[in-house]
Amino acid sequence: MKRYIILIFICITFLWPGLSMAYEGLEDVEIHGFVSQGFLISDQYDFYGIKTEEGSFEYSTAGINFSSNVYTDLRIGAQFLVRDFGELGNDQIELDWAYGDYRVNNYMGIRGGKVKIAHGLYNETRDIDAVRTSILLPNAIYLEQLRDIYSGMKGLSVYGEIPAGFSYQATYGVTPFTEDSYLLDDIDDSLERNVKLATSAQVSAAVAAAAIAQGVPADVAAAIGTAKGAEAASGIVIESTDSTAHNTKNFALQWAPHFVEGLRLSGTYYGSEAETLMDATVFNSASLTDPLQPKHVKVPVTIHIDEVSSTIVSAEYIFGDTILSGEYNMIKVDIDSFMGNPVKTTDVLGWAVSASHRFKDRYEIGMYYADYITDLDDANGKDWERTTGQSKFERYLRDACLSGRVDITEGWIFKLEGHLMRGLDEVTNRDGSDDPTWYLFASKVSYSF
Repeated sequence: MKRYIILIFICITFLWPGLSMAYEGLEDVEIHGFVSQGFLISDQYDFYGIKTEEGSFEYSTAGINFSSNVYTDLRIGAQFLVRDFGELGNDQIELDWAYGDYRVNNYMGIRGGKVKIAHGLYNETRDIDAVRTSILLPNAIYLEQLRDIYSGMKGLSVYGEIPAGFSYQATYGVTPFTEDSYLLDDIDDSLERNVKLATSAQVSAAVAAAAIAQGVPADVAAAIGTAKGAEAASGIVIESTDSTAHNTKNFALQWAPHFVEGLRLSGTYYGSEAETLMDATVFNSASLTDPLQPKHVKVPVTIHIDEVSSTIVSAEYIFGDTILSGEYNMIKVDIDSFMGNPVKTTDVLGWAVSASHRFKDRYEIGMYYADYITDLDDANGKDWERTTGQSKFERYLRDACLSGRVDITEGWIFKLEGHLMRGLDEVTNRDGSDDPTWYLFASKVSYSF
């Protein structure tokens, strides 16, 4: 079905100039679109749930948007998107964004509807291949698996420009996400990690104390406690079944100082609340004193996510045909409590630096390095490996990327890209392998108008 959708889109793209001349009443409507098909292959492992080890074409996007000035200061627009990214999108047509935009003056404008989210420097243009060199944006900043969360939110936005090169945007509303959203998967993983670590520590201490009370030497008691703690943690599984989003906030402040041409500094903040229903398999503490009790039990749990937030500070400098940029992403997952017990806030860190250069109008080369750590309190993963028996390399992903781009014609672009990865975050199909170093290769062809 996907091939037919893309084929129809391409046909419409080529036929549109003729159609627009036939319908002269549409001359005030601006129509733009894009279509792209990518291919991903890795030397080992699957990535993002895509079968990259075998090589996969499950990486495509097509979109078309319409906008028009209804009145002098009122503009309306909408974009429809078809996307396939492994288990995400699956070629379903979705309304990516749609809003009315009233510009009061240069200092203030108001947007309402499903508005774009300001998230770092490049989130609002992430689907437009023509504006960048790389195929995949640095995952440490622009998590591809969370594109559905960061693409837009339903609400009201105020924006504008103020003297000395500053611009701002403030948005309030809700971010819709479903039970199969990767945001929920990430929250499940974060909560599961915290519960496993806390359970392991509690059980280890209790078992060691009981053993010492029975006359077991302290070092032997500690080893017994550690083993029992790891066993208790290994059976814990947490899965979201439903979720309702609440208050979502998005703020952005950008500065392009007039005295440094080409420099752009930016700060963005995104925060959202939610109520989530979960199926949780947790450790049964009664099994410590009664061997007939099951070690783990399954219980329904409702939790309130106080906030999932992302704060990004960014800098970009353009001189001639060269672009340099750096971004720093601070993510917090703050959960009120879990089964009456307080939950430690998870701090996630991502950062990236990049450079690109354009040659002779048609060729570009670019590179970036990105580092993503899923829990700053256990950045090297040693606690995770000790308490759960799983690989410490699951706690981070470091990505060194080299990209090349050729502008075939005005609308057609072809890109090639290689990634040297270290870490196993978002990696599957490991078949028992714990090798943290692996390679990912990508190619992509796109057309935009």
